[in-house]
Amino acid sequence: VRAVNKTRYERAMEKGHEVGMEKGMEKGMEEGMEKGMEKGMEKGIEKGIDRGRRVGQLEFLEAQLDAQFGPLAPDLVDRLRQLPDDLLLALARKIPSAKSLAELELN
Repeated sequence: VRAVNKTRYERAMEKGHEVGMEKGMEKGMEEGMEKGMEKGMEKGIEKGIDRGRRVGQLEFLEAQLDAQFGPLAPDLVDRLRQLPDDLLLALARKIPSAKSLAELELN
């Protein structure tokens, strides 16, 4: 009788362990997916904000250059769009006092 009880006990423990592992895995997967989605959304929002900021800077610079020097050649607009952010800011600071596109090193 004791051997039978031990076997039942062992089987119950194994089953409990199995069920516990399954539940733990499910919970872990759920939490991992949730955190992954949160991080992904945060990164996506940050990238979208950065992209929007850059587009706004470019539009402003193009408008300033156009107002000061007349319509911009398409190749100049393309070059502007390739400039890194720090150079866009430096350019924005030079525009008010510039007498020509050459002075801005944009010709």
